[in-house]
Amino acid sequence: MIEEQINAWLASQTSVSIIKTETAISASAGTGDTGAPWLVVTIWYEPPASDRERPGFRVG
Repeated sequence: MIEEQINAWLASQTSVSIIKTETAISASAGTGDTGAPWLVVTIWYEPPASDRERPGFRVG
């Protein structure tokens, strides 16, 4: 289900460039926590940019 939500969000973005993704799963051990597992998905991405906004752009 989570993968479907992430894929739907990515599909709704216009031409993003995925830089890196990470997934971490851990059991919580903090005070008052239930010990339920945690899932963290991190996505580094860049939105589309015009050529003028790109590094190294030169007017010919």
